[in-house]
Amino acid sequence: MKVKNMRKIIANIIRNVSLVIFMAVFLLYGCSNLNTGEDDREIGTITINLGGRASLARATGGMGQVTLYISFYSDKAENIENSGPYYFGQNAIISVPPADDWTIVVRAALNGVPYATGSSVGFVEVIAGAETPVTIQMEVDLYDYIAGAMDLGDNPIPLPLAFVLDNSKWADILNELQILDTFRVDLDLSLCGRSDEISGSGLSSEGVFDPRGGNFIGKGNIISLILPNEAEIIPDGTSSQATFRDFSSLVSLITGDELTYIGDNAFSNLNLTSVILGKNLETIGEDAFLYNDLVEIAIPASVKSIGDYAFYGNSLNIVSFLGDTVETIGSYAFYGNNLEEIAIPSGVTIGESAFSNNDLMTRVEIGANCIIERSAFSNNDLMTRVEIGTNCIIEIFAFINCPLLESITIGADVEFESETNPGNDSFDNGFDDFYIGGGREAGIYTWDGTQLQWNHEPLP
Repeated sequence: MKVKNMRKIIANIIRNVSLVIFMAVFLLYGCSNLNTGEDDREIGTITINLGGRASLARATGGMGQVTLYISFYSDKAENIENSGPYYFGQNAIISVPPADDWTIVVRAALNGVPYATGSSVGFVEVIAGAETPVTIQMEVDLYDYIAGAMDLGDNPIPLPLAFVLDNSKWADILNELQILDTFRVDLDLSLCGRSDEISGSGLSSEGVFDPRGGNFIGKGNIISLILPNEAEIIPDGTSSQATFRDFSSLVSLITGDELTYIGDNAFSNLNLTSVILGKNLETIGEDAFLYNDLVEIAIPASVKSIGDYAFYGNSLNIVSFLGDTVETIGSYAFYGNNLEEIAIPSGVTIGESAFSNNDLMTRVEIGANCIIERSAFSNNDLMTRVEIGTNCIIEIFAFINCPLLESITIGADVEFESETNPGNDSFDNGFDDFYIGGGREAGIYTWDGTQLQWNHEPLP
């Protein structure tokens, strides 16, 4: 689609998303000529503070270099064009002649693409020796930015935003994204604030980020998404309609550090390949990331609960637990992935079939005081080594159908459900009876495939 045609299409669609930036502007004392001839004139100095709280520098963090150019226009003095470049966090100090009709214009570019403009409200009078605060209103023009990025051939297009994310703003964003045709965007909402609305799409006053509603075609043009830092909750979806159902192109997700809850079916049945979870997340709901294409996930130290089927049917090679606070890993949570090994902290209840059918799994390490439910690690054809801490409880079928398992390092006083459910063992090759009959001693147990027997060595 040509840019000039797209301009017509979107002329009435969210052309400008306002981002008000208050830049303290002061007139400092100017120096005057001591002579009194007709050509003598005083010079004023305008200082623009570029470090505002809602500055575009924060809005575009990590997206690229923001540069600022400042112009001064007057009918009574010589104009000053595109003074700069300047950068957020510094003061721009510019000398201008006295006049009562100055207009100050600030233009921002992100990676060289026009991104935002701002101007003074009304005329600014420059008087030597006076101090005049001025408000600059910056407006992010999504159309100009997207069109400029398209001209540069960028695909996807980085799109960082910073404003109150109410229902109407969220709808406006999706409507504008609809017109991108084959182009895609990296949408950064990290600096978007909460609205006054208690429900609906966008970011509510309670910190609930709900993307449902709005233009589904626009959602399909989002390749990567950074959630608002102020979002605390991603609401539950359903098995037939995930919370992010229409984000069909989404492959990358970053959540903010304030997020504590990811609801059931939040991101199920998408095409995610990368997810970074925030450091205060506590709950990952049932089916939350079911049927994606994730290859690695780090579980933050804050997480306490991982729901049933949470990561079922991905392509995970690596799962890392960054702390020891997790209490529950739900049934089938990591079923059917490509994990090669897993280390689980102490005190965790590991649900039924939670790690079953990981065809590349070779090693499992489980901390003390864990409950290992039925079939939790069954049907892992390449598993050769298991390490289990003291005082664990192992239910029946937990490690059944792991034909290459030849080394079990186990702590003392581990309980087996097979004691009260005879004929239904936790391990193949009679390990349950060998361990229990030997007094539940800690040690390294190895399977001799030639002699068809287990051997025991004490722990070093």
